[in-house]
Amino acid sequence: MAALDAFADWLNGLTGFSFSIHGWASVALALVGVFGLYVGLLALMRRSHRSGTDDAVRDYRDPRRDDDGRPPPEA
Repeated sequence: MAALDAFADWLNGLTGFSFSIHGWASVALALVGVFGLYVGLLALMRRSHRSGTDDAVRDYRDPRRDDDGRPPPEA
């Protein structure tokens, strides 16, 4: 327990904050959670891009699309 308190004191001296070890643990868990969310959403976006399911979606705002939703043929 003394080692954890010493670690918290070291972090407090390094950063200028006055957190207990529980505060630093919550900061670490928040950072891990945010990074995990980032990696998970990035993986889902990559999977969606590679699967091709987004190609079938018609974007009515895209001026390059025909009335039926397909892009014009390449010249």
